[in-house]
Amino acid sequence: EKQDLQQKYIQLKNELTQKEAEIVSQQKDINQHHINEEKKKELQQELDTLTRKRSALAKETLEHSEVYSKIERIINSYKKYDKSEEQLNDDDWQRFIVETDIRWEKAITRLRIQCELEKEEVHLCCLLLTDFPISNLEYIIKQTRNTIYRKEKEILKKAGCPSGTNKLKEFLKNY
Repeated sequence: EKQDLQQKYIQLKNELTQKEAEIVSQQKDINQHHINEEKKKELQQELDTLTRKRSALAKETLEHSEVYSKIERIINSYKKYDKSEEQLNDDDWQRFIVETDIRWEKAITRLRIQCELEKEEVHLCCLLLTDFPISNLEYIIKQTRNTIYRKEKEILKKAGCPSGTNKLKEFLKNY
């Protein structure tokens, strides 16, 4: 009986040692998980900062581009003289689409593919993502303000937006 008690004691002591080892292992896992969570938060903050910096640089790059400057000159010419000697050619539009895509993380390309947009619709989307007022866009794309609003609604419809959505610019910025 004494031997049985001693064996039972040894068995319990071994189980206790094993449980203590499991506890230590679990504690290490918990600590590692906590470190990983902290590291994850830290990395997310870094990512957010880098994303903001990238966005600011992309915006500044677009606004200082040759095509953007040409658009500004065309608008200013129309405001002063009601005409402009300059117009955007196909190469200008291609560069502007690329620059807009860089600024808005390929939103134009994704939308063009998903919604099968026509060339003029792509141009309008690019212009809407600038800070130019809609009243100035008619100088660039040779459409009246009403036509621009109608085209906006058509693009929103192609994109499958609910009928209450009426701001293509906001949709594009979040696309």
